[in-house]
Amino acid sequence: MRRHLELLREWGFKTISFKDYSAYTGGATVLPNRCVILTFDDGSDEMYQNALTLLMEFGAKATFFVLGDRSLGINNWDHKRGFDRMNLIEDHKLIEMHNAGYEVGSHSMTHPVLTEVSTELAEKEIRDSKSLLENLVQEEVTTFAYPHGATNDFVKKIVEAAGYSYGCGVYSGPPKFGGDMYDIRRIPMTRRTNAIEFALKMMTPYEHYAWLRWEAGKRLRGFAG
Repeated sequence: MRRHLELLREWGFKTISFKDYSAYTGGATVLPNRCVILTFDDGSDEMYQNALTLLMEFGAKATFFVLGDRSLGINNWDHKRGFDRMNLIEDHKLIEMHNAGYEVGSHSMTHPVLTEVSTELAEKEIRDSKSLLENLVQEEVTTFAYPHGATNDFVKKIVEAAGYSYGCGVYSGPPKFGGDMYDIRRIPMTRRTNAIEFALKMMTPYEHYAWLRWEAGKRLRGFAG
C-alpha cells in the first residue's frame, strides 16, 4: 500500500472523499484536476493498525465501509470461503478514525449477498446499518458498499430509498464515474497488486477494458442459462 500511495503522489493525484464530491456537485467546492476516492471494505482491525497509519502519513483521505452489527468480531463470511480469519474493528477505534477525518460508510449489517435474500431482510440490512452507524459516529452516513459487490436494480432502489447518496459495487456499473451513483464501479487493489499492475489499472482505458470483460461475461452467463 505504501508504494501505491507513493505512486499516486508522484502522478499528481489528490485523494477526496464522497463528502468532498457532494460538496463539489452542490457548488460548495472545487475538486483537484486529478482526484481519486480510496475505499476499504469490511472494516478489519488490520485497516486500523496498518492502512490508517499510512494514510495519515501521506495525508490521504479514504472511506471505510463497515458493518452495522457491531457485535460481529470476525469476518465469518470470508472464513467460510476458506480465507483467513480477521478481527473486525472495535467501536472506539472506528470513532477515532472518524474523528480523524475519515469517512465511514455502510457495508450492511452482517455482509449477506443482498441479491439472494428476501426483500424484508435486504431492507433491514441496508436501513438498520445506516441508522446504527450514524448513531455511533454522530454523523450522517451517505455511502453504501454492496457486500460481495452483489447488486441489481431492486437492491439499488432500496439503497436509494434508505437515504444513501451513493452505492458502490465492485465489477458492476458503468466504466465512467458518475454514470450510476448507485452502482459505482471500483478498481480492486490488493496487497499483491504490484507497481506495474497498479499503473495499468489507473489508466483510463483499463476502466473500459474491465467493463467490457464484465459485460461479455454477463452476456455469456445469460446465454448459458
